[in-house]
Amino acid sequence: ATFTSPPVAVCRARAFSANEERLLDVYLAYYGRPADVAGLAYWRALADERGDVGFTIDAFSQSTEFQRRFGQMDAVQLIANLYQQMYGREPDPAGAAFFGAQLASGQTSLVSIAIHIFDGRLGTDQLVVENRRKVARHFVTRFEELGSAAPVLNDGNVLAALLADVRMDAATAQAGCALADQLLERPAGQ
Repeated sequence: ATFTSPPVAVCRARAFSANEERLLDVYLAYYGRPADVAGLAYWRALADERGDVGFTIDAFSQSTEFQRRFGQMDAVQLIANLYQQMYGREPDPAGAAFFGAQLASGQTSLVSIAIHIFDGRLGTDQLVVENRRKVARHFVTRFEELGSAAPVLNDGNVLAALLADVRMDAATAQAGCALADQLLERPAGQ
């Protein structure tokens, strides 16, 4: 999808439960995108019933979306992709080698590696994640506000594009929120 340059927008969000916040993190870490509203509601209901979101890990790794978007990548490419999705940067060589070896050997699943990398963020990576979370929360909030007037958005690549240029400075988060508004307010079929 092609979008025009969005104006700066204010990111806003409804209150999210602890399970919803963790699910937003899992979507960001594994798919590099905001959660779609239907998926978030589905997984939240199960997480609320079971007490945590840990069970989603296996389901995410078996998804059609993962196979379609990332199934052709080898271990090295998958690890590099995780860092790009989360932090917008290449992995450090030692981390890439370590996680690549664990994935290639089957010692650890990609989802477990994604969550480990995500939960280990520091410094500027933390700032990038916070800004990407702002955009993800804003997207979900705006989508829910629009309700049935919201466009059908089931392309993971389109949703990932909302976060692709979000970095550590607040202006990139505001631009991501504006892009989300633009995506959600476009006429159906465009």
